[in-house]
Amino acid sequence: MAHSVTAPLVAFPVRRDGLVGFIDRTGRLVIPATFADAQPFREGLAAARAGDVWGYLNLTGTWTVPPAFDDAHPFSDGLAVVVRDGKAGAIGRDGEVAVPLVFDDLRPFQDDLAPARAGQHWGFIDTTGSWVIQPSWEDVWSFHEGLARVTDGDQMCFIDREGRPAAAGCHPDAGDFAEGFAAVLAGDRWGYVDRGGKLVVAAVWSNARRFSEGYAAVQGDAGWGWVGPQGQVVIAPRYDTVGDFSEGLAAVRLDGVWGYVDRAGNVAIPRGFDAATPFLAGLATVELAGKPGLIDRKGAWVLAP
Repeated sequence: MAHSVTAPLVAFPVRRDGLVGFIDRTGRLVIPATFADAQPFREGLAAARAGDVWGYLNLTGTWTVPPAFDDAHPFSDGLAVVVRDGKAGAIGRDGEVAVPLVFDDLRPFQDDLAPARAGQHWGFIDTTGSWVIQPSWEDVWSFHEGLARVTDGDQMCFIDREGRPAAAGCHPDAGDFAEGFAAVLAGDRWGYVDRGGKLVVAAVWSNARRFSEGYAAVQGDAGWGWVGPQGQVVIAPRYDTVGDFSEGLAAVRLDGVWGYVDRAGNVAIPRGFDAATPFLAGLATVELAGKPGLIDRKGAWVLAP
Protein backbone atom coordinates (compact mmCIF):
# COMPACT_ATOMS: atom_id res chain seq x y z
CA MET A 1 0.00 0.00 0.00
CA ALA A 2 1.32 3.45 -0.90
CA HIS A 3 2.20 5.72 1.98
CA SER A 4 0.94 9.28 1.89
CA VAL A 5 3.48 12.06 2.14
CA THR A 6 2.66 15.22 4.04
CA ALA A 7 3.99 18.26 2.23
CA PRO A 8 5.90 20.77 4.35
CA LEU A 9 4.24 24.15 4.57
CA VAL A 10 7.43 25.93 3.54
CA ALA A 11 10.62 24.60 1.96
CA PHE A 12 13.90 26.38 1.30
CA PRO A 13 16.65 25.28 -1.11
CA VAL A 14 19.99 24.28 0.45
CA ARG A 15 23.17 22.90 -1.08
CA ARG A 16 24.66 19.70 0.30
CA ASP A 17 27.83 18.17 -1.19
CA GLY A 18 27.36 20.06 -4.42
CA LEU A 19 23.69 19.15 -4.88
CA VAL A 20 20.52 21.00 -3.87
CA GLY A 21 17.65 19.83 -1.68
CA PHE A 22 15.05 21.57 0.49
CA ILE A 23 14.62 22.04 4.22
CA ASP A 24 11.54 23.10 6.18
CA ARG A 25 11.40 26.00 8.63
CA THR A 26 12.92 23.81 11.40
CA GLY A 27 15.98 22.96 9.32
CA ARG A 28 14.86 19.38 8.60
CA LEU A 29 15.73 18.09 5.14
CA VAL A 30 12.33 17.34 3.56
CA ILE A 31 13.39 16.96 -0.08
CA PRO A 32 16.72 15.13 -0.54
CA ALA A 33 19.66 16.96 -2.09
CA THR A 34 19.63 15.29 -5.50
CA PHE A 35 19.26 18.26 -7.86
CA ALA A 36 21.98 20.03 -9.83
CA ASP A 37 20.31 23.35 -9.03
CA ALA A 38 16.99 24.63 -7.72
CA GLN A 39 15.10 27.85 -7.04
CA PRO A 40 12.83 28.76 -4.12
CA PHE A 41 9.19 27.64 -4.18
CA ARG A 42 6.70 30.06 -5.69
CA GLU A 43 2.99 29.35 -5.86
CA GLY A 44 3.62 25.82 -4.58
CA LEU A 45 6.20 24.78 -7.22
CA ALA A 46 9.97 25.14 -7.52
CA ALA A 47 12.11 25.08 -10.63
CA ALA A 48 14.84 22.42 -10.34
CA ARG A 49 17.55 21.19 -12.67
CA ALA A 50 18.40 17.57 -13.37
CA GLY A 51 21.58 17.44 -15.42
CA ASP A 52 21.24 20.23 -17.99
CA VAL A 53 17.43 20.52 -18.10
CA TRP A 54 14.90 22.19 -15.83
CA GLY A 55 11.50 21.11 -14.57
CA TYR A 56 9.24 21.85 -11.58
CA LEU A 57 8.82 20.10 -8.24
CA ASN A 58 5.91 20.12 -5.83
CA LEU A 59 6.38 20.33 -2.07
CA THR A 60 6.78 16.56 -1.76
CA GLY A 61 9.77 16.61 -4.12
CA THR A 62 7.84 14.99 -6.98
CA TRP A 63 8.25 16.23 -10.53
CA THR A 64 5.01 18.00 -11.43
CA VAL A 65 6.59 19.20 -14.67
CA PRO A 66 9.34 16.78 -15.80
CA PRO A 67 12.69 18.35 -16.77
CA ALA A 68 12.53 19.46 -20.41
CA PHE A 69 13.69 23.09 -20.55
CA ASP A 70 17.01 24.86 -21.03
CA ASP A 71 16.00 27.49 -18.48
CA ALA A 72 13.08 28.02 -16.12
CA HIS A 73 11.81 30.85 -13.94
CA PRO A 74 9.57 30.94 -10.84
CA PHE A 75 5.80 30.85 -11.19
CA SER A 76 3.97 34.19 -11.13
CA ASP A 77 0.28 34.74 -11.81
CA GLY A 78 -0.04 30.98 -12.35
CA LEU A 79 2.47 30.89 -15.21
CA ALA A 80 6.21 30.24 -15.41
CA VAL A 81 8.54 31.52 -18.10
CA VAL A 82 10.59 28.74 -19.70
CA VAL A 83 13.20 28.60 -22.47
CA ARG A 84 13.94 25.89 -25.01
CA ASP A 85 16.17 26.09 -28.07
CA GLY A 86 16.69 29.80 -27.53
CA LYS A 87 13.00 30.73 -27.52
CA ALA A 88 10.91 31.72 -24.51
CA GLY A 89 7.28 31.05 -23.61
CA ALA A 90 5.29 30.12 -20.52
CA ILE A 91 3.68 27.03 -19.02
CA GLY A 92 0.86 26.49 -16.55
CA ARG A 93 1.11 24.54 -13.32
CA ASP A 94 0.18 21.35 -15.20
CA GLY A 95 3.17 21.78 -17.51
CA GLU A 96 1.03 22.53 -20.54
CA VAL A 97 2.29 25.32 -22.79
CA ALA A 98 0.11 28.40 -22.23
CA VAL A 99 2.26 30.87 -24.16
CA PRO A 100 4.03 29.44 -27.24
CA LEU A 101 7.82 29.37 -27.07
CA VAL A 102 8.31 31.88 -29.87
CA PHE A 103 9.68 34.98 -28.12
CA ASP A 104 13.30 36.16 -28.12
CA ASP A 105 12.97 37.05 -24.44
CA LEU A 106 10.19 36.98 -21.88
CA ARG A 107 9.91 38.19 -18.29
CA PRO A 108 7.53 37.02 -15.54
CA PHE A 109 3.83 37.83 -15.63
CA GLN A 110 2.48 40.53 -13.33
CA ASP A 111 -1.17 41.59 -13.43
CA ASP A 112 -1.68 39.05 -16.27
CA LEU A 113 0.75 40.85 -18.60
CA ALA A 114 4.40 40.04 -19.32
CA PRO A 115 7.22 41.99 -20.98
CA ALA A 116 8.19 40.22 -24.21
CA ARG A 117 10.83 40.88 -26.84
CA ALA A 118 10.58 40.26 -30.55
CA GLY A 119 13.81 41.14 -32.33
CA GLN A 120 15.24 44.28 -30.76
CA HIS A 121 12.04 45.72 -29.30
CA TRP A 122 9.95 45.07 -26.22
CA GLY A 123 6.20 45.13 -25.68
CA PHE A 124 3.67 43.24 -23.54
CA ILE A 125 1.72 40.02 -24.09
CA ASP A 126 -1.29 38.55 -22.32
CA THR A 127 -1.55 35.05 -20.85
CA THR A 128 -2.30 33.55 -24.28
CA GLY A 129 0.80 35.06 -25.88
CA SER A 130 -1.08 37.72 -27.84
CA TRP A 131 0.40 41.20 -28.09
CA VAL A 132 -1.51 43.68 -25.93
CA ILE A 133 1.08 46.43 -26.33
CA GLN A 134 3.07 46.12 -29.54
CA PRO A 135 6.88 45.80 -29.30
CA SER A 136 8.20 49.30 -29.88
CA TRP A 137 10.34 50.07 -26.83
CA GLU A 138 14.05 49.69 -26.20
CA ASP A 139 13.20 48.12 -22.83
CA VAL A 140 10.21 47.63 -20.55
CA TRP A 141 9.54 46.43 -17.01
CA SER A 142 6.67 44.46 -15.47
CA PHE A 143 3.38 46.07 -14.50
CA HIS A 144 3.00 47.06 -10.87
CA GLU A 145 -0.24 48.52 -9.57
CA GLY A 146 -1.51 48.92 -13.11
CA LEU A 147 1.45 50.89 -14.45
CA ALA A 148 4.68 49.84 -16.16
CA ARG A 149 7.97 51.55 -16.94
CA VAL A 150 9.16 51.78 -20.52
CA THR A 151 12.15 53.50 -22.08
CA ASP A 152 13.33 54.62 -25.49
CA GLY A 153 16.81 55.13 -24.07
CA ASP A 154 16.38 58.79 -23.16
CA GLN A 155 13.46 58.86 -20.72
CA MET A 156 11.78 56.45 -18.33
CA CYS A 157 8.02 56.75 -18.85
CA PHE A 158 4.98 55.16 -17.23
CA ILE A 159 2.22 53.61 -19.35
CA ASP A 160 -1.13 52.03 -18.50
CA ARG A 161 -2.37 48.58 -19.50
CA GLU A 162 -3.51 49.87 -22.88
CA GLY A 163 -0.07 51.28 -23.62
CA ARG A 164 -1.16 54.87 -23.17
CA PRO A 165 1.03 57.46 -21.41
CA ALA A 166 0.15 57.56 -17.71
CA ALA A 167 -0.24 60.65 -15.56
CA ALA A 168 2.86 59.63 -13.59
CA GLY A 169 4.79 60.99 -16.58
CA CYS A 170 8.36 60.62 -17.86
CA HIS A 171 11.60 61.09 -15.93
CA PRO A 172 15.35 60.68 -16.45
CA ASP A 173 15.05 57.52 -14.34
CA ALA A 174 12.37 55.90 -12.18
CA GLY A 175 11.47 52.81 -10.18
CA ASP A 176 8.34 50.68 -10.13
CA PHE A 177 5.19 51.73 -8.30
CA ALA A 178 4.74 50.18 -4.87
CA GLU A 179 2.15 51.11 -2.26
CA GLY A 180 0.99 53.98 -4.46
CA PHE A 181 4.35 55.67 -5.02
CA ALA A 182 7.33 55.44 -7.37
CA ALA A 183 10.85 56.74 -6.92
CA VAL A 184 11.82 59.20 -9.68
CA LEU A 185 14.95 61.11 -10.55
CA ALA A 186 14.56 64.89 -10.81
CA GLY A 187 17.79 66.58 -11.80
CA ASP A 188 20.41 64.67 -9.84
CA ARG A 189 18.22 63.83 -6.83
CA TRP A 190 15.50 61.29 -6.11
CA GLY A 191 12.01 61.77 -4.74
CA TYR A 192 8.64 60.03 -5.05
CA VAL A 193 5.56 60.69 -7.19
CA ASP A 194 2.03 59.40 -6.81
CA ARG A 195 -0.01 57.90 -9.66
CA GLY A 196 -1.10 61.38 -10.72
CA GLY A 197 2.53 62.48 -11.14
CA LYS A 198 2.52 64.73 -8.07
CA LEU A 199 5.87 64.90 -6.28
CA VAL A 200 4.84 63.79 -2.79
CA VAL A 201 8.33 63.23 -1.38
CA ALA A 202 10.80 65.99 -2.24
CA ALA A 203 13.67 65.07 -4.55
CA VAL A 204 16.48 65.53 -2.04
CA TRP A 205 17.98 62.01 -1.91
CA SER A 206 21.02 60.67 -3.76
CA ASN A 207 19.31 57.27 -4.15
CA ALA A 208 15.91 55.78 -3.39
CA ARG A 209 14.16 52.41 -3.39
CA ARG A 210 10.55 51.25 -3.55
CA PHE A 211 8.12 51.45 -0.63
CA SER A 212 7.74 48.27 1.39
CA GLU A 213 5.57 47.90 4.48
CA GLY A 214 5.04 51.66 4.54
CA TYR A 215 8.70 52.69 4.43
CA ALA A 216 11.10 53.46 1.57
CA ALA A 217 14.87 53.20 1.85
CA VAL A 218 16.68 56.41 0.84
CA GLN A 219 20.32 57.47 0.73
CA GLY A 220 21.50 60.82 2.04
CA ASP A 221 24.88 62.32 2.80
CA ALA A 222 25.11 60.33 6.06
CA GLY A 223 24.13 57.00 4.51
CA TRP A 224 20.95 54.97 4.09
CA GLY A 225 17.78 55.29 6.17
CA TRP A 226 14.01 55.29 5.59
CA VAL A 227 11.20 57.75 4.90
CA GLY A 228 7.43 57.43 5.21
CA PRO A 229 4.79 58.27 2.59
CA GLN A 230 4.74 61.98 3.50
CA GLY A 231 8.51 62.16 3.14
CA GLN A 232 9.12 62.20 6.88
CA VAL A 233 12.36 60.56 8.02
CA VAL A 234 11.34 57.54 10.11
CA ILE A 235 14.79 55.99 10.55
CA ALA A 236 17.68 58.42 10.22
CA PRO A 237 20.22 57.71 7.45
CA ARG A 238 23.38 56.15 8.89
CA TYR A 239 23.94 52.77 7.26
CA ASP A 240 26.33 51.73 4.48
CA THR A 241 23.42 50.04 2.72
CA VAL A 242 20.09 48.47 3.63
CA GLY A 243 17.43 46.07 2.37
CA ASP A 244 13.67 46.52 2.14
CA PHE A 245 11.43 45.87 5.12
CA SER A 246 9.94 42.39 5.08
CA GLU A 247 7.92 40.84 7.90
CA GLY A 248 8.72 43.88 10.05
CA LEU A 249 12.51 43.65 9.77
CA ALA A 250 15.12 45.06 7.39
CA ALA A 251 18.73 44.07 6.82
CA VAL A 252 21.31 46.81 7.46
CA ARG A 253 25.05 46.99 6.88
CA LEU A 254 27.35 49.18 8.92
CA ASP A 255 31.15 49.03 8.76
CA GLY A 256 30.83 46.08 6.41
CA VAL A 257 28.81 43.91 8.81
CA TRP A 258 25.11 43.01 8.43
CA GLY A 259 22.32 42.76 11.00
CA TYR A 260 18.59 43.63 11.19
CA VAL A 261 16.52 46.50 12.57
CA ASP A 262 12.82 46.77 13.34
CA ARG A 263 10.44 49.48 12.12
CA ALA A 264 11.42 51.77 14.99
CA GLY A 265 15.07 51.53 13.95
CA ASN A 266 15.97 49.42 16.97
CA VAL A 267 18.44 46.55 16.65
CA ALA A 268 16.40 43.38 16.22
CA ILE A 269 19.25 41.01 15.32
CA PRO A 270 22.77 42.27 16.12
CA ARG A 271 25.21 42.76 13.28
CA GLY A 272 27.47 39.80 12.71
CA PHE A 273 26.92 38.55 9.17
CA ASP A 274 28.84 38.98 5.92
CA ALA A 275 25.57 39.15 3.93
CA ALA A 276 21.85 39.16 4.75
CA THR A 277 18.60 38.88 2.79
CA PRO A 278 14.95 39.79 3.50
CA PHE A 279 12.83 37.51 5.68
CA LEU A 280 10.45 35.12 3.96
CA ALA A 281 8.04 32.94 5.93
CA GLY A 282 9.92 33.72 9.13
CA LEU A 283 13.41 32.83 7.87
CA ALA A 284 16.27 34.74 6.22
CA THR A 285 19.38 33.59 4.43
CA VAL A 286 22.61 35.02 5.82
CA GLU A 287 26.26 34.40 5.08
CA LEU A 288 29.14 33.90 7.47
CA ALA A 289 32.74 33.23 6.45
CA GLY A 290 31.60 32.63 2.89
CA LYS A 291 29.00 30.02 3.84
CA PRO A 292 25.18 30.48 3.78
CA GLY A 293 22.87 29.67 6.65
CA LEU A 294 19.30 30.33 7.78
CA ILE A 295 18.17 32.30 10.83
CA ASP A 296 14.78 32.91 12.40
CA ARG A 297 13.37 36.29 13.41
CA LYS A 298 15.18 36.14 16.75
CA GLY A 299 18.52 35.58 15.05
CA ALA A 300 18.77 31.92 16.09
CA TRP A 301 20.29 29.48 13.63
CA VAL A 302 17.81 27.23 11.89
CA LEU A 303 20.56 25.98 9.60
CA ALA A 304 24.09 26.92 10.64
CA PRO A 305 26.68 27.67 7.93
